[in-house]
Amino acid sequence: MNLHPWAKPGVHILKVLSGGCQMYLNNELVLQTSVAAITASRNGATNRLVATFHSATPINNVQVVGQSEWKIHKDRVFVGAVNHLYSLSLQNLSLLEDAITGPVMDSPYCNSDLSSCIGPLGRGSIKETNNHNKILHYIAQPNRTSKPGVLLICGSTRQGVCQLRQSHHLNQQANHPNFVGFQHTSVAANSPNASTLSLVDQGGERLYVAASILPHQHLHAYRDSFPAVSTRLGPAGLLPINSGSIEGEAAVYVRQPFQVEYVAGFSHERYMYWASVQHKYVQQTQHVSNPSLTNPLVSKLIRVCEDDTTYMSYSEIELQCRSGSGDNTNFNVLKALVLLRDDLVGVFSDGDGKQSAICIFNMPKIRLTFWYNIDRCRAGTDTIGLPHIGRDSKCINKSHLPLSEDTCQLGIVDDKHALLIAGTNQGQILQMEMSGNQHNRRLDQYADYKIGSGTVEKVQFLDQKHFLVVNGNELSMLKVSMCNAPADGVSSWPVNSSATCETCIASKDPLCGWCLHEGICLRQSECQSSLLKKCPEAVGAIQPQNISINAVASHQVFVPIKNLPAPIDANKPYECFFGAFKQLLQAGKNIGAEIVSVCRQANPIIDVYRAKFSEITPRSVNNAMQNLVRMDDRVVNAVDCRTELDLRIGAAFTPPKHFANILDGVISYGSCQFPTLGFVVERYKAIKSFVSEQFWKLVGKDLNNKFDFTWERVRLFDMDATRAIHELCKEAKQAKVVLVDKHPKSKWRPQRWTLLKLLPVQPLRRCKPNHQVMKN
Repeated sequence: MNLHPWAKPGVHILKVLSGGCQMYLNNELVLQTSVAAITASRNGATNRLVATFHSATPINNVQVVGQSEWKIHKDRVFVGAVNHLYSLSLQNLSLLEDAITGPVMDSPYCNSDLSSCIGPLGRGSIKETNNHNKILHYIAQPNRTSKPGVLLICGSTRQGVCQLRQSHHLNQQANHPNFVGFQHTSVAANSPNASTLSLVDQGGERLYVAASILPHQHLHAYRDSFPAVSTRLGPAGLLPINSGSIEGEAAVYVRQPFQVEYVAGFSHERYMYWASVQHKYVQQTQHVSNPSLTNPLVSKLIRVCEDDTTYMSYSEIELQCRSGSGDNTNFNVLKALVLLRDDLVGVFSDGDGKQSAICIFNMPKIRLTFWYNIDRCRAGTDTIGLPHIGRDSKCINKSHLPLSEDTCQLGIVDDKHALLIAGTNQGQILQMEMSGNQHNRRLDQYADYKIGSGTVEKVQFLDQKHFLVVNGNELSMLKVSMCNAPADGVSSWPVNSSATCETCIASKDPLCGWCLHEGICLRQSECQSSLLKKCPEAVGAIQPQNISINAVASHQVFVPIKNLPAPIDANKPYECFFGAFKQLLQAGKNIGAEIVSVCRQANPIIDVYRAKFSEITPRSVNNAMQNLVRMDDRVVNAVDCRTELDLRIGAAFTPPKHFANILDGVISYGSCQFPTLGFVVERYKAIKSFVSEQFWKLVGKDLNNKFDFTWERVRLFDMDATRAIHELCKEAKQAKVVLVDKHPKSKWRPQRWTLLKLLPVQPLRRCKPNHQVMKN
């Protein structure tokens, strides 16, 4: 089942009133802000911002092509907005195509093709009307063929009828074998202020729809037979299944001028669920000073079996979310709802909309509550309790018939992390992790940042690393986690590889940990070893605390460290180095420190970043410029210390060789690091000074077998010498093949050296003592 991606904008207690049963689930988390949208993921400012797209009009729906269609539209995001249908690149949200869907000439008092109108104005009520996108789905081709799928779009104009558009040419109409004869079938709500939610099954044939009907629309003949909740069949023209059958159809109708606002929809274990907000009673008490007290809003959860063709399984329960802090505040208005594993997470607000709460409901207990209510009704207890859809009769005793608790099949879902992302009406993004068991759920907030000034209306996960946010006319792509972000959290640069283990753990991001062997803060999927959630630290004094520099015998040094995991390879234990880690590659940072010093002499408040790369290639340099880092003063100081030791005592504390026998003299490996720059420059000059030269070669051919023979000399750069040898070959009667081999046929440009390639060949160069190198 493909869930329509958006929960409409804007646990403590579950209380069931239908059928007279009351059951309670207790949890508490109250947020002192109005939460507008919510989404969830099972895995794991604003450096998080990857890309943005600005729509000309408010955005209504977003459809990301599912994984099964990625081979065809692996880089597409489809956006339904007021009067526009967009196709965007998933990589950077750049605009690929813009199709105009409105405004159009329309009237709610006319049929879909405007051929017939009612009311005192008749056709005079037709006027230019904005088209709000209500339904947007990508429908794949049958059997997942290589042919691109189509887009099913339904708007608020022309009585909510739908169209099929080509996904690769949005302005062109399309056909699909699963959708025929639907051009005049009302599917979506025909008002900008009326809600519409929809889901499509895996086969792309059934469309599950919940649509609001505004109270005054009951006076319109064209909406009188419009169902509130229905299962529609594509091959049947998107009419409800068994439409018009006296035995029942897959639809329910609101019988009175009673408004129901549908907030979210999802499927779970072969049931379809819809969440709604409505008044508690159908009949509004007249002439009351405070109708919100006499007939308050309530939130409900609606359930029907996916395969129910007559909607006999349709049932409702009331969801209540109350504060557990003692004041028993009722957060009665549902704003957003999302299914996370076996938990239903909802955002509720109080009647005034000043406070919000996130409440968690356990799905097995919700399923048990539905069963309990149905079983009580089957026992003849109470009434059906659904007067707004015409089902309020006395329950008939059918207790002699057995009732299974689970009338549809079960499923189990599990994963390591359960994350929740919520948006507020002040443009804030809240990121939380859900933990605990089904009896004691808790939400821990670990991130809070601002994405814009207006209400965050919609939130959707793209994958384990990115999610989308709709904020008015803005569509933004953000990173779920910032494991390798700058430690201060405010820098505009995306990566800081010098972040420490302490700053990584202090971020409290459940997806991040310190990757010890890579020495960087990463996600588990990016780390070759296990992530650390606690940093290694020394727990005592090093023994011995000092060693004579003139000592000849080797000594074992004991360093007590906790939180240090066992090595990945038992045959390759940890190694301890005196001085900077990987110091052979760190000497260049001294030059950077000098540049920083000069810059700050001119401007003391300047912020200087360093481009870190090991080879002079466009790819390496561009990557370095996109991932600038701050200078690590600790490494700079360590290099200064080691250089001072090299120059003063002639001993280099480097990984290849710590100490030689001092009595026999010392060969300093440290001095080789300074000529490294010379080697790089020498290689660079060779590359730049390379000039292509013509060369000549002799080619022998066996005309019978069509073999080519290669000359042992391969080539000569002297034309006269080549011609002389050619004349000698012509005079000879025989030729001898001395070797069968392959050689390059061109004089290739010398390849660049990286530091990692250069280090192994340094010992091949004769190294001089440090003081001689410094003099040179």
